[in-house]
Amino acid sequence: MYLDVKSFSSVLGKSDFQVTGKLANFLPYVFKDGTVSGDFVFTSGTLDLNEFMTEESETVAEEDTVALTLVEVPRNVDLKLVSRIDHVYYDKLQIDNLIGTIYVKDQRLILEGARMNLLEGTVQIAGEYSTKDIANPLVDFGITASEIDIPSALRLSPFYVPLRPSHKKQSEK
Repeated sequence: MYLDVKSFSSVLGKSDFQVTGKLANFLPYVFKDGTVSGDFVFTSGTLDLNEFMTEESETVAEEDTVALTLVEVPRNVDLKLVSRIDHVYYDKLQIDNLIGTIYVKDQRLILEGARMNLLEGTVQIAGEYSTKDIANPLVDFGITASEIDIPSALRLSPFYVPLRPSHKKQSEK
């Protein structure tokens, strides 16, 4: 038995997204500790993450006394999510042509073939987060960046202060 998502589309604010795919063994997963499996495709023309973020207030921050907790990847999940997003907006950053595949399997979250254009360059990310050994979780990601425009990246930093007037004419990648 499976759930077939032939076409799901939604618009939320400036963001649009579409999902297709299948989810199998959902009932055994819920009632008998079975393994749920699925294969989905997520696409979006625009994903504006700023609309989902809350505004930070100018109040004095209280001391954080909450202990960090581990997010355990379930052992009985086998999912694949292929994504393509044309434009992502996050804070002041614009990301274009974001593609990649996420797998959740064997207590691992695997990011494969993620590629995006940002800051006039290209970034590729691959790796995994694993909780197979819950006492020693693994985080192993590799990032390759090329042709990134350094002055543009610096201008996005809250600590950016121009050191000389000629910074606007620089083009360093």
